[in-house]
Amino acid sequence: MEELIRITFVCVVVSILAVFFRNERPEIALLLAIAACVGITMAASESVRDILAAVDQMIAWSGIGGDIFTPLIKIVGIGLISRVGTELCRDAGQGAMASLVEIGATVAALWLSLPLFRAVWEILRSIL
Repeated sequence: MEELIRITFVCVVVSILAVFFRNERPEIALLLAIAACVGITMAASESVRDILAAVDQMIAWSGIGGDIFTPLIKIVGIGLISRVGTELCRDAGQGAMASLVEIGATVAALWLSLPLFRAVWEILRSIL
């Protein structure tokens, strides 16, 4: 909870500073946003490691195997990263680049999900 409060505080302060710089020095506003994203990501990395360790433990307990869960975790990561990248591109006034980030994320998520689709397909073929 405290981490979320700190993240929110940093984001609000950076947003306020970006508003002041946006008209005079838009590149400074963008650099502030990028720096905040990097800093917050680094600060949150400890929590992410704890989450991944818990997921690994649940995978081990389930007996299902990481073949199913690993792509799902990676796809969630793709979604989070692409969301931030898309918004940074939009903040920089690069709507086309933002769209390319979204398309790239979609392609990457589909590519990662192929083993899941194949597994489901094999299950369906064995039933029918």
